[in-house]
Amino acid sequence: MPSLSISTLLAFKRWADQQTLAAIDTIDDSLYAEQKKIMIRLMNHIYVVDAIFKGNLLGIDHGYRALNTVETPTVTDLARDMAACSEWYLSYVEHWSTPTQPITFNFVEGGQGSMSSIEMVEHMLHHSSYHRGAVGWLIAQAGGVPPKMSSLSFCVTMPHSLNCTSKGSRKALSWLYDKKNKSPQKNSYFLMAINLSLFYEKRNIVFTPICGNATMFSTV
Repeated sequence: MPSLSISTLLAFKRWADQQTLAAIDTIDDSLYAEQKKIMIRLMNHIYVVDAIFKGNLLGIDHGYRALNTVETPTVTDLARDMAACSEWYLSYVEHWSTPTQPITFNFVEGGQGSMSSIEMVEHMLHHSSYHRGAVGWLIAQAGGVPPKMSSLSFCVTMPHSLNCTSKGSRKALSWLYDKKNKSPQKNSYFLMAINLSLFYEKRNIVFTPICGNATMFSTV
């Protein structure tokens, strides 16, 4: 059940990222060019951190020396890259065998840290929720319509809005959605997991537990 709940939250993140980017794409460049750039850069920061932790999980140099890129990507390119990264995470958690084993890594800002695989993935999930909440507020300020980040919206729309190809994605979606009755699964564990993510997203609260030997939540 623990790895399945992580798959659920990763599927939700993939959906929420794409919904947020689609909302950003509707913002009028002629009126809100600077605000739109900030939105894209915040979403790109989410992607960069996702990619950094992917490298940490693989034990390789992720190639990033800062928490954002110098160039600002297009919404189309960012949507593609974030979707691919989400698919990688869904596949990764499906096959992990030692999720609680500590992994040593180097911080982008310098210094060394140690977190388990599950701590890294949980941090990545909470980090993205925090910044998507800020982006939603910016979208509204620029005359756009922030996406509805609710568990009901996720369950009902995901068969159409999620182009999931990995086995991990399909497993998460088949568990979440009752195909026979065409309705969300009435599963309290799922609702608790999704609502935890929504709690942080709606309130812009930073999740700050100490993970391993590093206080990661205060640095990203």
